[in-house]
Amino acid sequence: MPPKAASSATASAAQPASASAAPPAALNFLPLSQLNKASVKVGGEWAVYAYRPIEDNYEYSYQGKPRKGTSFVVTLVSVDDPSQYCQGQFKKNSKNAVKYEQVKKTIEHGRRFVMSRVNFVDDAKLAYVSCSLKWVVDLGSTKMDACVETSSSVVQPVPTPSIAGSADVEGNQFFDVTALVQEVSDVTEHSNNRSSFVTKIYDGTLDPKINKVKVMPLKVYFDTTPASGTVLTSQSGKEMKALVEQHMQSKTPMSFFCISGAQDDNGKFAFRTTKNTFIAGAVGAKADKMKESVELHDLKVENTAIFEIQTTTATARDWSAEPGKETRCGLLATFGRSATGVKELDVGETIWQCNWVRITEPSTDVS
Repeated sequence: MPPKAASSATASAAQPASASAAPPAALNFLPLSQLNKASVKVGGEWAVYAYRPIEDNYEYSYQGKPRKGTSFVVTLVSVDDPSQYCQGQFKKNSKNAVKYEQVKKTIEHGRRFVMSRVNFVDDAKLAYVSCSLKWVVDLGSTKMDACVETSSSVVQPVPTPSIAGSADVEGNQFFDVTALVQEVSDVTEHSNNRSSFVTKIYDGTLDPKINKVKVMPLKVYFDTTPASGTVLTSQSGKEMKALVEQHMQSKTPMSFFCISGAQDDNGKFAFRTTKNTFIAGAVGAKADKMKESVELHDLKVENTAIFEIQTTTATARDWSAEPGKETRCGLLATFGRSATGVKELDVGETIWQCNWVRITEPSTDVS
């Protein structure tokens, strides 16, 4: 475990680190698990490592026009307990471009920081945050003092969710997991320059109903041909397939970061990678135990229970050919859970487009 941050000097995140920087005034850092709005208000400080910062480019629609956005995203890992980690984020706009570049330059992979005066991204969609702690730190307004140290060690996050516990996911939820690789399928090519393969992973946790080891079929998606001139912020499909095959052969565990799980009304699941999925050799006590478990290495198929997976149609559905229907938004809530008597709505899937929408907040006396 790296030395405690109390022995390191710090420099403001707004300035390059220097050997002459003064040590932090407070040395009693709180556990990252105690990061919350209450501890922030009383002046809490936390020692964290920056793990794998990336620049996330995305597209969205605003006022009927397509827009592009950019965010700097990093995992902040507790120096003392790598199972405690949260996300840091800085959303770029025309007013903060200079500070954005400054923060991006300062928060480097493996660098240690003292984090204080913490502010959170209040509108963050936590279902899409895979970290063990569901807080998103606003790096644009949080004080990050960079520690001046010679150590090159990096604390890799240690996921705590289990494979069997993934049966509790609802809707669409991102999470991390550490597991062994049981099987890797061949690559399947899809339309629109997309390909995929399936890897079956397990960690020894049991399906409580039948007392068998639960196995998760994880579908790994990637661009068949990466765009030329594009700086990749995630691993390529070829790299991921080679890595999982290597760990399958060596019977060593891996950590899968930022994967998605979903469960439908029939109790069927979908597990897949996301745009920012990253995989690596696992570390930590759970990983060490799996490395030494001969029983898990020689696991028989008859002693496993695989998640029941949602089925997909063989060919993509052409929604542009579907005739539109007109209704009021207030009726949409009933369509999802009860039969309407309209065959076109009750059979199969439907997609909806909302035009000329006005959002009206409910009155304060509505329970």
